[in-house]
Amino acid sequence: MNQVDTLDASYRKVVNYLIKNGIKISESVPLNHNRYKIIKAEQGNYLILFKREFFLSFGKIFKSFGESGAGETINKEDLKYAISNGVRNIIITYPSGNIYSISVEDFLMHSHERVNEFENKETRSINIKHLRRENG
Repeated sequence: MNQVDTLDASYRKVVNYLIKNGIKISESVPLNHNRYKIIKAEQGNYLILFKREFFLSFGKIFKSFGESGAGETINKEDLKYAISNGVRNIIITYPSGNIYSISVEDFLMHSHERVNEFENKETRSINIKHLRRENG
């Protein structure tokens, strides 16, 4: 697996993946200190998330909901902005080079709300079992 050690390299990897799959990209809009991007394309818009690692304490935090294992999190403010800009799919990429996806509809259906006390932001978190591996 190709390691991706910068946000730019990670972004290029996702863009290349989308283009390889016939997606015609027209614009890129940065969010969350450039850790997220909205990719506007003819086939629909995507929210790209650049993550260092999975949300490893997901199972512990959401145990009362029957959850276990790792998860992933998105700030609600950024998610709301993305949805208002026509995003229908979320793509998550990691330094390992792995790319995962989920529709916004599925993310909203299976995720849990909480306040990230470290950043004092409202978030939505989902078990990684709901993510679809797109490469490798």
